[in-house]
Amino acid sequence: MKRLLIAWMVLVMLVCTSAAAESVVPAEIGQPAPDFEVQTLDGETFRLSDCRGKVVFLNIWATWCPPCVREIPDIQALSEAYPDDLVVIGVSMESEQTVRDFVEENGYTYSFGIDDGSIGGYLYPTSAIPYSIYIDANGIVTSMELGATDYATMEAHFNEALANASDGE
Repeated sequence: MKRLLIAWMVLVMLVCTSAAAESVVPAEIGQPAPDFEVQTLDGETFRLSDCRGKVVFLNIWATWCPPCVREIPDIQALSEAYPDDLVVIGVSMESEQTVRDFVEENGYTYSFGIDDGSIGGYLYPTSAIPYSIYIDANGIVTSMELGATDYATMEAHFNEALANASDGE
């Protein structure tokens, strides 16, 4: 009887795990971006679905990552250059205090959030950082960039997302 109960529990766990895994569909270029929400450093809740009508630049990064830190000034400049058409969210799995100290020390003003592992681990999985995802105003992933880039590359991805949304209207 004990073996039957254990077998039943294992079966239930496998079915539940399988169902949960199937409900998580990672991001793909040309497909709708998986929705997510994350607490930002200013205490607000950032929801991707609330950003329809603007291009979203999702950047997965960490303070201990030199290429990540190197590209953040360009991300800041891009966010300042297109305030009416672009929403930038930088997401890190580090502690809130570590990210807050870094952001305040450097004077960055775009949104930063703390990931519990669901964004960079399941919805937008990556094997390395920085990892940037560009989502058009209709919520479609237009490009993904692994590794640090410069302002010109970021702007090209932004313009592609902006044009993609215009083509889709």
